[in-house]
Amino acid sequence: MTADSEGGSATVRRGPAVASLVIVAGCAVGAAAFGVDYASGLSAKILTAATSSGFAWGLMALLAGYANARRAVIAASAGAGSLLAATGTYYTLILFVSQRWRVGTTESGSSGAMDGLMSVARTASFWVVGSLLAGVVFGLLGRLIRHASPRRSAVLIGGLFALLSAQGWNNLAFHRIWLTMDEFGVGVLVYAVSIVVFSALAAALLITLTNGWRHLVLTAAVAIAGSAVCMLLWQVAERIRESAVV
Repeated sequence: MTADSEGGSATVRRGPAVASLVIVAGCAVGAAAFGVDYASGLSAKILTAATSSGFAWGLMALLAGYANARRAVIAASAGAGSLLAATGTYYTLILFVSQRWRVGTTESGSSGAMDGLMSVARTASFWVVGSLLAGVVFGLLGRLIRHASPRRSAVLIGGLFALLSAQGWNNLAFHRIWLTMDEFGVGVLVYAVSIVVFSALAAALLITLTNGWRHLVLTAAVAIAGSAVCMLLWQVAERIRESAVV
């Protein structure tokens, strides 16, 4: 057996194990996102940012692609698979455990369970499509960051920060109830700031892994410009989601 065939056999044997790890990671994040829905207080906002936000799920897909960067199709599949597993777990738990869709009644006084169930179905369908698309993007981005030169990685990491932090910037810019500084407003502020801070920490970790500190100015420039664009894109995505799940 040649070295190439041995490497190919090792890859084949490794494939199911890698797929299992990706799915397990996705299920774990989906379960954590479901669990944190029941937390309260400001600490719950930080936990939500860490487990149930665009940052958390985007980073998971990126790391899946980064860890499975041998081929583009594998990185993309790993990113998409992790998000689909998380989405499936989250909405399965809503469907069978919390059963939030049973709450409420219609105007006629009958049970609103069917309306609630359809609402869950529409929302889940939206996020399944979103998970597939975003998972491919983040998975491929993880592969690119791993294999790129330090300078190119610096540009990619700046763009990654913009993508991961977009929800936080969007909340700060468009959900201005935080300016009231009452209990709810402070919660919105803590959640948004936590997303931005966590995104910066993730970017710093990747800069360290890719030896990109010499290009920090370039990373910062891309991050600033990209954040403005991604913030607006997140706002557009929010509008589409609101229209899709009505």
